[in-house]
Amino acid sequence: MIHLVFMLTARVYYWLQDHAPTNRWIARLRANPSLKGCAASLVLGLACLAAAGTLSTLIAHGAPGVLNLAVLLLAFDGIKLVLLAPAGVVWLVRSRVARARA
Repeated sequence: MIHLVFMLTARVYYWLQDHAPTNRWIARLRANPSLKGCAASLVLGLACLAAAGTLSTLIAHGAPGVLNLAVLLLAFDGIKLVLLAPAGVVWLVRSRVARARA
């Protein structure tokens, strides 16, 4: 039984690594870093955080509590995307330095 739970968890984890939109965005930005991609990541992250704030306000004023899951997901993705922007700039600088050395 434990083996079955472990295998199911592993399959869900790897499926999310391949198909979750923010994970695809990270892979794309890591493979081909650009300032435009870093700026888009920052804007998307801030939009996710704003949506999470709006949903949490709606929940506080009587919206269904199940929306807390959406707040959690939006906050996690927003933080991940906002932190991805400076990391993308670092990846861009490293790739340009590597190209200049070659």
